[in-house]
Amino acid sequence: MKFRHIATVAAFLLLCHCAGVESSQNSSTAEGSAPAQVETLKVKAAQGRISIVEDGKAIAFIIPASSNIEETKFINNQEQLVVKSRGSHGPATVQLFNSRSGRQEGKIMAFEIQNDQPEWAAGMGE
Repeated sequence: MKFRHIATVAAFLLLCHCAGVESSQNSSTAEGSAPAQVETLKVKAAQGRISIVEDGKAIAFIIPASSNIEETKFINNQEQLVVKSRGSHGPATVQLFNSRSGRQEGKIMAFEIQNDQPEWAAGMGE
């Protein structure tokens, strides 16, 4: 069983590296903070999975709450990635991830976002 898990992870890494669909991202900063630096990170999405790539190498892997990735955006000088995803039907989930580790740092349903709060989820509401 352990070998099967390792093979699955290896296949995923290969898929992200070879068959990923690259999407351009705009970095944004919180109001009053320093201007964004030159973008170095990119997002590649493939089959409901996301890899964060720097200089052509995947540095973090993310599996969002749902398989259909609707929108992504970097915030805080690319330190964090916000992902909006949805299943085949139903509500969307908005998640906040650390761009370097892929660790989830926040989660909210899109319909719960009110008056662009929480700030990291601004613009991702329904």
